Amino acid sequence: MAVDDTSAFHKKNMARSPAHYSGLAKTFGHRATNKVNKGFTQVYYNPHVNLASMVNPGMPELAEDGRKLKYGVVSVDNMIRDLTTWEVFFLAGRM
Repeated sequence: MAVDDTSAFHKKNMARSPAHYSGLAKTFGHRATNKVNKGFTQVYYNPHVNLASMVNPGMPELAEDGRKLKYGVVSVDNMIRDLTTWEVFFLAGRM
């Protein structure tokens, strides 16, 4: 997911969905996760997120089988730069 401000996103998302983050990320907070967003890959992944934590209440059957998903957070600027210049080729290589 591409966001305008990765630090603000992680701060808000950690408060709203703490189960999406590892113990290490929760210990060091949104500033530490934002450093990952500024690192080489420029993407912070929340792996092994329980689908139940994201399911629309009107569709509970999607959460009953223990499905998990993984989502990445990247700044819009970094995403556009990587997709147009292949500077890092991390995102462009996954499209």
